[in-house]
Amino acid sequence: MPKPSILIFTGIFPPAIGGPATYTARLADELQKNGFKIILLTFSPAPKNFNQQFNFPVFRIPITLPRLIRFWRAINFLIKNKNEYDLIYTHGGPFDSGICAIIAKLFTGKKIITKVTGDNAWELAREKNWTNLEINDFQKHPPLLRSKIFAKLRSWIIKKADYLVVPSEYLKKISMNWGVAKNKIIVIYNASEKLPSIKTSRKQLGLNEKNKIILSAGRLVPWKGFDILIETLNLLPKEISLIIAGDGPDKTHLLKLIDQLKLNNRVIFTGKLNSKKLAEYFSTCNIFVLLSRYEGLAHILLEAFAAEIPVIASDCCGNPEVIEDEFNGLLVNPINQTLIAKKINQLLTDHNLQRKFIENSKQTLKKFTWEKNITQTIKLIKKFI
Repeated sequence: MPKPSILIFTGIFPPAIGGPATYTARLADELQKNGFKIILLTFSPAPKNFNQQFNFPVFRIPITLPRLIRFWRAINFLIKNKNEYDLIYTHGGPFDSGICAIIAKLFTGKKIITKVTGDNAWELAREKNWTNLEINDFQKHPPLLRSKIFAKLRSWIIKKADYLVVPSEYLKKISMNWGVAKNKIIVIYNASEKLPSIKTSRKQLGLNEKNKIILSAGRLVPWKGFDILIETLNLLPKEISLIIAGDGPDKTHLLKLIDQLKLNNRVIFTGKLNSKKLAEYFSTCNIFVLLSRYEGLAHILLEAFAAEIPVIASDCCGNPEVIEDEFNGLLVNPINQTLIAKKINQLLTDHNLQRKFIENSKQTLKKFTWEKNITQTIKLIKKFI
């Protein structure tokens, strides 16, 4: 009897770095180990012979191609190879892998499981400056015709899937607002990835050896709250420095803000980091702070836990599903700079509290394991094949 076959279709995959790429590679590998035949389709490019490191075939469509040509090739691949797989599992935005899979389904009849990690319609509207609304308000009243069109398209694509996987109860509630039936949604928490065990000195990274260091990380976009964190730094003692790991469209604005506040000697941008380099910065910082006003479930918080770094996070979206205030970290209002500064000072100076959070976060990580993730994923897949 042939192995059940799953085609995983993702917009991002190694050698791209970051949570989504790492997660999809691990998911495919784990499913293969559990008796499934895996085929992976992606828009992510790779150097020659890079695919040889995987135990399953990887097919790549150049992301440099115009969008319509890229989509046409993906749809054609899904239709042409329909006898090679039993189920499509899409990971990423509905506006890339999602829409291609739905169109292909019209010709193949294959069932689709779609995983989404956020609201791509809102993200697009924010990045294009079509709206200043926060995500919860956007769900009720998307402004401008173009925002309404993308919100409708997002909902239509996701509702056409046979099942929806989300990484948090928060995002489950959001997706129900899109019209997805409650009984077609499952929350499968992301699994924590243990960062490489690397110890490095601040001197090796060119950091001040005497300062206390706050680390934050993520894509440089408005809702991540890096502007608030930079402004909050101005309320903190001068011997406290800030490192921001990541890149994105908001970098120019953030650099101007740093210059205006004369904080150039206290803020460092590292650019986007691979897991090895991120581990080096985790090993040299005192605390990790995330002030994002929008997260499906912040995988970086799990990485901070795994690196045994005490955490402060915003009290919104999926963060409270990871952080229990005063138990394994501190939750703060993401725009109250006075409170944020107070909590940062508290955590930096209270070593007993730091130790408490580190120990308790180890218990929290037991909720976010690959064993649980794969068990739930396989149970879901077996509903369809």
